[in-house]
Amino acid sequence: MTSLAPRFCAFGAERDVAAAVAEELGRRGGLGTLSPALRTLSEGTRAAAANEIGAVAAVASTVDLSAVLAVGWSRYAALQNAGRATSADPTASVVVELARHEITSEQHPYVDVLVNEVPVGRVNLEVRLELVVVGLAATVRAGRVVNLTGGDCEATATLAVERARVLSRSWRLDLPAQVPLGAGIPLTRTAAH
Repeated sequence: MTSLAPRFCAFGAERDVAAAVAEELGRRGGLGTLSPALRTLSEGTRAAAANEIGAVAAVASTVDLSAVLAVGWSRYAALQNAGRATSADPTASVVVELARHEITSEQHPYVDVLVNEVPVGRVNLEVRLELVVVGLAATVRAGRVVNLTGGDCEATATLAVERARVLSRSWRLDLPAQVPLGAGIPLTRTAAH
């Protein structure tokens, strides 16, 4: 079980992500297996590129949970309706029960390798976070989700380098009985400002 935090690395610690990527690249025979052009690079350049791939993967694995939820909830009709209603009436407060729903976030970072300013290869990564939320109630005021009550959240994160899965982790986010969200997560354009 993992506590709810605004920002977290989906795979534990960023250094663990970088190490897992380096290990996977080593297991697969290094960067040269990703692209024939990368085989021609010097050992030092390949090592620098592998380190950068690990660093990019670690940064991409760091999740802003409120941003992921905001994007997912921006598509949730009941929340959008509550957001519009409370934006129009600043004294209104609406509690929306969120049925079981899934929110998916994907990032597709990459590392370009250049030699003398000439591209010799690109290494593509994919970071995917899937959240399954059940039994959660959201309080909406002024077009923003300002409080969460109850609920369970199962999370799964995967990291792939050139479509080969490097890391995968599933866990349960421990949602406290009440989660005040400060200024809140905006649901409407006017609430975002």
